[in-house]
Amino acid sequence: MQTIAFAAPVLPGQMAALRKLTDWIADERNVDAVNIRCQAGLDREQIFVQSMPEKDIAIIVWDTRDAAKVFTTFAFDESDFGSVFRRRLHEIHGIDLNNSSNFPEPTILSEWQSAVWAFDRYEPSAFCFPIAGDKKDSFRRFIATMTPGGRNFDKYTSMCRNFGIERQVFCEQPTPDGEIAVMYGEGRPDWFPNAFQAMA
Repeated sequence: MQTIAFAAPVLPGQMAALRKLTDWIADERNVDAVNIRCQAGLDREQIFVQSMPEKDIAIIVWDTRDAAKVFTTFAFDESDFGSVFRRRLHEIHGIDLNNSSNFPEPTILSEWQSAVWAFDRYEPSAFCFPIAGDKKDSFRRFIATMTPGGRNFDKYTSMCRNFGIERQVFCEQPTPDGEIAVMYGEGRPDWFPNAFQAMA
């Protein structure tokens, strides 16, 4: 299974519409929403919102065996649900799923999990941040040092244990405003504020 995280800006005035959309697609009585996820091979979907000074950003995390299949299924589903879903995505985020250049697929840079990690057992959280145009390569090199075999892997693993982090995924995504990094993690309930405070 693959975990992929990506971000989508929330257009001005669309936060209430996003909350309404997420309630609608999360409703287990919405048979079409359940069916399209099954057809797409989506095992789990999580949606986070990050408020930033200039805009709000939705961070979407998928657990799936084939992220490209999920994108394609959502883009071309011909059910009433599919057309309403795509229309609302466009209204809320400005995303056109039928135009792949409008929303390039993110790249997974790193994924780490502890030996005790188990699916759906820990507290999830996610955030994103811009990568300065001239820092993209150095950011990738830095992330590579934290992967198995990298020079900082042992320190990174120790830090994760100290904060109670059991799993972490770093993705990179091109956007019209430049590259962004998306970090998704799972751990004990207080892991995110502890880690964020220590890094600040």
